[in-house]
Amino acid sequence: MQTEYSPILIFIFLLPFLGLAFYPVLVKRSIIWAAYVSAFICALCFLMITPLIPQVLRGKLIVSSTIYFSPQNTFNPQMVFSLRADAFGVYFAWVSALVWLLAAVFSCEYLKQTAHPLRYFCLFSACLSFVFGIAFAGNLFTLFIFYELLTISGYPLIAHEETSQAKAAAKKYIIYSLLGDALVLFTVLLVYYMAGNLELHRRGTIPAQTGVESLRLLLVCGLLGFGVKSAIMPLHGWIYEAHPAAPAPASAVLSGVFVNVGAYGLIRLIYDVIGFRLMRQGALGMIVVFPALVTILLTSIQAYNQDNLKRRLAYSTSAQISYILLGAALLSPNSLQGGIIHMAYHAIMKATLFLCAGAIVKAGGSEDVSRMNGLGAKMPLIMIAFSIAGLSLVGIPPTTGFISKWMLATGALEVSDTGSVVILLLGSLLSALYILPVIYAAFLKKDTDQTADISETNYQPAALTVPLIIGAALSVLMGIFVNLPGFPFSFARVISASFLGR
Repeated sequence: MQTEYSPILIFIFLLPFLGLAFYPVLVKRSIIWAAYVSAFICALCFLMITPLIPQVLRGKLIVSSTIYFSPQNTFNPQMVFSLRADAFGVYFAWVSALVWLLAAVFSCEYLKQTAHPLRYFCLFSACLSFVFGIAFAGNLFTLFIFYELLTISGYPLIAHEETSQAKAAAKKYIIYSLLGDALVLFTVLLVYYMAGNLELHRRGTIPAQTGVESLRLLLVCGLLGFGVKSAIMPLHGWIYEAHPAAPAPASAVLSGVFVNVGAYGLIRLIYDVIGFRLMRQGALGMIVVFPALVTILLTSIQAYNQDNLKRRLAYSTSAQISYILLGAALLSPNSLQGGIIHMAYHAIMKATLFLCAGAIVKAGGSEDVSRMNGLGAKMPLIMIAFSIAGLSLVGIPPTTGFISKWMLATGALEVSDTGSVVILLLGSLLSALYILPVIYAAFLKKDTDQTADISETNYQPAALTVPLIIGAALSVLMGIFVNLPGFPFSFARVISASFLGR
């Protein structure tokens, strides 16, 4: 792998913190100006990441910073802060910046009147920096630092509205997350004990002679640690409380990025630490495959039973992230590529769905699906965007969801795992059962007394609708122009080849 030294990753990481210098002044003058600056910074981050795409797709490793915190000796392992980016890191950062940008533009209208705007914008920007730190982490020590910072900064973001529901949800989130982070730290220590280093980007650092039992312990600890943010059962108890309680833009990044962070960390552990060969030799994939399949099935059933739209989408998030974990754990080229592209597809379509839910509430509507009859006539653009993103979630061609689920199914067949194919089909059927009734009620049922009381017919300001239209459009365009350079599949091929040693 060719290495290029550049400070660009440091600039991208620090850029969101720039807003923290302006928000105190801007918020005093106008919340709207603070929202505009937040959106502008997110756009700059997205634009700065974009030129890195062709470089990493050609196989370059971009290195920005290496700082040694301590000397290395027998009793004191060397702690190294390292920022570097390969195709997987740039891909994850690019997807995260896109979702953050959509949420930031949406905030320009949604947060016109909100309590504690300074706290919100500071946390919103800081969380993006920490996500970049995770994406560009050159070793597990650096990844853990930012993983922990992201956990802590997510707590006040969930509790932002300070209702009893929000406070309870944030408390539940932080308890689950800190326990998960402790297991991630234990995983990091296990890796150092087994490998003597914490490096990533090396197709496996664990020695080939390591026993299978030790590898199983390592993977189980990693699954339990990273599985909290990935909301894998039974570690998903926080997600269906946190998403409904948080403001809509925060819900979008929680579902689109925060949960992806757990999947990103676990994939790094599987392929950059343990390595493909040891995973296959020890038949370790089933440690992740089984809980992923259970999560897909059971959380989809739980989603179907929810009347509250945001709770329904929260359970759906748990199921959708498990598609990513399943793709990584099946250890086949197609499944891995399907899981990787689903990271972007899920982030975009789920962010769009949560922003749509926020737009409905902003207009004075209800979050209850049973009160959405005729909503499509009152908010046509918003509900059309919801419908497109929802169909993508189900996996209807030619949307993105169909592409990723098709590749996951063919990847399962590559390793003769027909059970996973059956669960994938059932998961899509259950997705249809909890998404299609919302679309049906909005467009095909008559407006009755049960319909949400929308304060203003056709309430669709540009700041709310533009991010939704972009998200819905991408859910289709990325499904049609799959092979377009720079789109997720072009990343997936390079990342898969790197992880599998091809």
